[in-house]
Amino acid sequence: MSDRARRRIAGGILVVLVAALPPFATAGERGLVEGSAAVELRAGKSATAPVAATVQPGVPFSFEPDDTNEWAEVTLDAEQSGWIPLRSVRLFFDDASLPRRDPAGLSSEIDDAARARGLDYVTLTRRAAQGDTKALRQFFALARDADGAAAECLTTIPTAVYHLVGDARFAGFLRGEPLAFQALVRSVVLWDGRLPPTTLYLQRHFPETARVLFPSEIVGWPSPNGRYAIRKVFSDPFDMASSRIARAELVEKKTGRVLLDLTADDIGTGAQRDGSVLWSPDSKRFASLSIDLTQQPGNLFGTPRPPPLRKQTAVYQLTGDVWTRVALPLDAVPGRDRDTELAGAILGHDYVEPARWKAPNVLVLERHEYYEKKQPQVLDGLTFESIVGLSRWYWVTATIDAAGTATLVWKRRAH
Repeated sequence: MSDRARRRIAGGILVVLVAALPPFATAGERGLVEGSAAVELRAGKSATAPVAATVQPGVPFSFEPDDTNEWAEVTLDAEQSGWIPLRSVRLFFDDASLPRRDPAGLSSEIDDAARARGLDYVTLTRRAAQGDTKALRQFFALARDADGAAAECLTTIPTAVYHLVGDARFAGFLRGEPLAFQALVRSVVLWDGRLPPTTLYLQRHFPETARVLFPSEIVGWPSPNGRYAIRKVFSDPFDMASSRIARAELVEKKTGRVLLDLTADDIGTGAQRDGSVLWSPDSKRFASLSIDLTQQPGNLFGTPRPPPLRKQTAVYQLTGDVWTRVALPLDAVPGRDRDTELAGAILGHDYVEPARWKAPNVLVLERHEYYEKKQPQVLDGLTFESIVGLSRWYWVTATIDAAGTATLVWKRRAH
């Protein structure tokens, strides 16, 4: 499995560690210079190096970025080569960049993954590249869920698709989509980024798309009655590694009036900083899920391990004209002292996320717990200790009364 495929962890969330993304561009990349002005091709990586030729705008060439991602070594079709600033290069894709049917009729893993959804991968991708709205939705959902060899087959294709659609048209498509889908597309675009940092590349060459995918502020998640919404402000819209929620608020949608400050309860950080909001059908309650994907070192039993995914759920209720937070004692798992299998185990991480509103005042949540435990193992007559993983998942049904008191019912779920 590739490094890209390994980024899919913890319940299907695609974790994008921007700082760790490798320079995916290779000598086989094709690019061009945008605009109307030619760019001087230098004999060396310096603005004062002799001019070897000029690169005309709109004319494709082969290139390879240097180790600093500041300069690109360009080879023109006339076999002339030299250096231009990498910031001047826009990736070039055409019809030949899109998938084609195998002449022998063989199918790839991504073909099979698409077929399992009732889709034809080649047809879908080409329709998406033409800007078909339905095809774009299906393509990016497929790209988000692809893993293993299927993900390998997708390499460069998402980037080709949005380049062929074009900045203005792609941004227009994204503006009409829900926030959750915009976050999905953002993850795929970053995962497939060809010229890191992808955020900077998009700002230079896809400015309208960048403004949609990396806003400094969002107002979304409207209540069913249309009266309320959630506003979030990000510390750095383009930092997908460590930017955080600088401010989160419940607002009156019509006037923008702040009804409740949610900032203290929102841990949103990193690539999934947006989080999500689940409203009750009567618009009198909502569950806010925030996610922290910052990568902090950790260890269990002295063994290095990946840092845990952190999720936090906060629930709020309208009582009269006042919004308040509902206290949910979700750490008090009943029967924990009788769970003998967990004796001696260490909790690595746990999280709670909202699943659905069963009724206007009844919220169903999921609690996930992940443990590690030392256990003796016998192999070829030798006894040694190994570390095994254990997990516990629960359905938690919270019934909230008019005073904002929650009564919880727990049910262990199979997994």
